[in-house]
Amino acid sequence: MKVLPTEGVFRNATAISVSGNKKLCGGIPELELPTCPNADPEGRDKSRSIKLMIPLLSGLVALVFIMSLVIIIWLKKARGEPSLTSSPVTYESLYRATNGFSSSNLIGNGSFSYVYKGVIQVKVWLRHQNLVKVYTACSTSDFEGNSFIALVYEYMPNGSLESWLHPVPGADTSTNEVRILGLVERLSISIDVACALEYLHHLRHNPFVYCDLKLDNILLDNDMIAYVAYFGLTMFFSESMSKYSSIGYAAPKYNMGSDASAFGDVYIYGILLLEMFTGKRPTDSMFKNGRTLHSFSKTALLDEIVDPMLLPSNSRERQEAEEE
Repeated sequence: MKVLPTEGVFRNATAISVSGNKKLCGGIPELELPTCPNADPEGRDKSRSIKLMIPLLSGLVALVFIMSLVIIIWLKKARGEPSLTSSPVTYESLYRATNGFSSSNLIGNGSFSYVYKGVIQVKVWLRHQNLVKVYTACSTSDFEGNSFIALVYEYMPNGSLESWLHPVPGADTSTNEVRILGLVERLSISIDVACALEYLHHLRHNPFVYCDLKLDNILLDNDMIAYVAYFGLTMFFSESMSKYSSIGYAAPKYNMGSDASAFGDVYIYGILLLEMFTGKRPTDSMFKNGRTLHSFSKTALLDEIVDPMLLPSNSRERQEAEEE
């Protein structure tokens, strides 16, 4: 069909004659010609072009996404970051990483375990800015067939808060520096530990009770940022629990057979703060016959309870001694 113009001479029905032209359409209404089936061939071409571009653009976006993933994975491998495809940790790999569990790699020990430093690449289980990264666990047998269980954590070069507040003379032979925590550092560490507890209690899908918060389980990195570690006694709120906290830190209700809870963790955190700012252990020999670190702090004067290392006079004396 041919479209009949509607401009110029074609505006006047008496000036033209289109009778017998069956392949004409459109024109002015007076000619009574049929309506053209598609009077916009240019629009039809545009519609066809759009239909062709949609799958092409979709394919391009998918290609860019895949290439981005490949680049990210490659960069992580280039930086040596652990990936989700890391191989399982075995007793042999831990044996090699710690130089055969050598005494030179031993950095601490508890009632039921030893802590060694080593180098190993594994995947991360638990990540939070104030929780020590739990890389993996290993439950197997050693070379002699004995049961072997280990947890692999991120290494913290500044050790535990215990080693800073209650240093053992001659325990650290790597440096002769006097390790002292100032007021600002203690406040910063207190906030770090509080953030970790908040995450465990309120920000996880399944809340955790820590149960064993103490100086030994608070580790410090190169920048003196505090991290809470050791989840051997950590429990889900939903599970049946009994008293797990260390002696001197346990909430009073635990002594009456109550189950562990977030409230118990908060009480233990309070005792921890008192220990940090008084410098006295809750198990000190002065606390007996019903007297506790808590009751002592409530009744004593400020200059009687504050850690002598935080007093200005002692700070000047320490500074002069270090300068000499």
